[in-house]
Amino acid sequence: FGQITSDSELPQWTEILSNNLFDGKELNINLFSFLMKDCSDLFYLKLNKKIIGTILVYYDENSIAGVYMVSIDKSERKRGLGGHLINYALTEVKKKGIKKVTLQSTKLGVNLYKSLGFKKNNDINLFYKIK
Repeated sequence: FGQITSDSELPQWTEILSNNLFDGKELNINLFSFLMKDCSDLFYLKLNKKIIGTILVYYDENSIAGVYMVSIDKSERKRGLGGHLINYALTEVKKKGIKKVTLQSTKLGVNLYKSLGFKKNNDINLFYKIK
């Protein structure tokens, strides 16, 4: 486990993210570089010196951490690695004194997050429009 601390590490991190959450769509590395330096931590999980998991934690002005971009390489799934990566990130968040963490989940992730102690909040309405 580790944290991205320099722009030189971003290409591999964004490649894993792109391949596993965005169907291979090229992601703007500059955006993640900005987030990393301004308001977010980018964590990873490595296996044999290769990043196989990603997570982005955004910190807002109210001392709430938001968990985003959780991905595990498709070839490494179903081994509990996502839970370990999330727990690692949450430990790092706790070290900063932050006690509130929020996230949005797909249906596939609900059981994982519940098993990690997250509680469902029915107060959020998410809207989208397809053109």
